[in-house]
Amino acid sequence: MKPIGVRVVAATPARASPGPGTQPRGSGLGTPVFTALLPLSLYVHFPWCVRKCPYCDFNSHALKDDAPIPEERYLDAVVRDLELSLPLVWGRRVHSVFIGGGTPSLMSAAG
Repeated sequence: MKPIGVRVVAATPARASPGPGTQPRGSGLGTPVFTALLPLSLYVHFPWCVRKCPYCDFNSHALKDDAPIPEERYLDAVVRDLELSLPLVWGRRVHSVFIGGGTPSLMSAAG
């Protein structure tokens, strides 16, 4: 795996002027300086389940009375959310994508 370009700045005395690339803090410790964009891990939440498990803490909802999953509305919302977030992460590589929460296999193959 290739290094991500993080340089950790050593602690400096509280009265000393900070070195290049550091941000002074009240404790006198420098902060990390990122010399490259960090990769992203993307999580896509799927909120529907066949039934809600008693141990589940996810925001998920059991399907009721064979009601169809609003796949098109859901996918439109996911795409819209990604588009709105893009300016915040522009130029960063997506390292992994995880789809979870409920039961993602309930989504149709066409979705």
